[in-house]
Amino acid sequence: MENPPNHRRARPQGARFGTWTAPDGWAIRKMDWPQPGRRKARGSLIFAGGRGDFIEKYLEAFAHWHDRGWNVTAFDWRGQGGSQGDGYRFDSFDALIDDCAALIADWRGGTAGPHVAIGHSMGGHLLLRTLVEAQPALDAAVLVAPMIGVNSAPLPGWLAPDVAETMALCGFRNIPMWKAPPALQVPGGQRQRILTGSRERYEDELWWWRQEPEWELGAPTWGWIVEKLSHGAPTFFAGGKKTFVMFLDDHHGDGRLAIWCAAPPGVQATLVDEEPERFFVPAYVGYRGWVGVRLDRDVDWDEVGGIIEDAFREVATKRLIAEL
Repeated sequence: MENPPNHRRARPQGARFGTWTAPDGWAIRKMDWPQPGRRKARGSLIFAGGRGDFIEKYLEAFAHWHDRGWNVTAFDWRGQGGSQGDGYRFDSFDALIDDCAALIADWRGGTAGPHVAIGHSMGGHLLLRTLVEAQPALDAAVLVAPMIGVNSAPLPGWLAPDVAETMALCGFRNIPMWKAPPALQVPGGQRQRILTGSRERYEDELWWWRQEPEWELGAPTWGWIVEKLSHGAPTFFAGGKKTFVMFLDDHHGDGRLAIWCAAPPGVQATLVDEEPERFFVPAYVGYRGWVGVRLDRDVDWDEVGGIIEDAFREVATKRLIAEL
């Protein structure tokens, strides 16, 4: 990379730091780093970081892309970095999806193409959902170590969602899951070993924390992990709140490509009894009458569409059902 070694701890010359206002009025901190002067840009990149990240953590990568002719844009998610406002409690990622979709639309309208979005960790998870739910007009998207699964050890994966939901219901939704002793955060400590093999880049993050102490978020809350666990697989909601379908591929090694669907009373037993090779009682939600539908057998897609519609009707409000 052509930039000087200290560029990881200095905001780059030519980069503009400002505020982008989300549709609901939330102030999102943003950096735009265009190509200088009249130099023609190779295209435009927008970067979405992970949980607890902030723009400055990735200045080295931004400099690399900028040196190679890209306009570079980055931002702090609401609730972290310089976008904390009054504090976002992460009861739902929906607002972040809305932010991402609207920001991409605005950014695309004011920058040169081709347009490429890059998402890392939580940013990869949220960018993937934005691609599916909002279908933004992008020429390419890259997911770097996207937050698709959760390592719940020592708890088994099937138990983790119930434990997290129980903690949230007991009043701990906005309480951090743990408090890390300072010794675990020092260079060479446990946190660094989990996050990176580069001591000097880990020290850069600690340096920025000393400059901006409020950027250090600490551990995720129980409410955050409830939301994450609910999206460990592609999940569909009625009205953005109630789950009615989940898509799973080889869930915990069960060998099935399937969807899990909410179902009216009695339907699960009828389908499983009549065609056990196609239908099954899914984990976690089977006790609620949900039905598993295999997609790796002979599939009647009209029937699957009817099952999904019935699932929607089972959980949706009367107003949403009337809009069908």
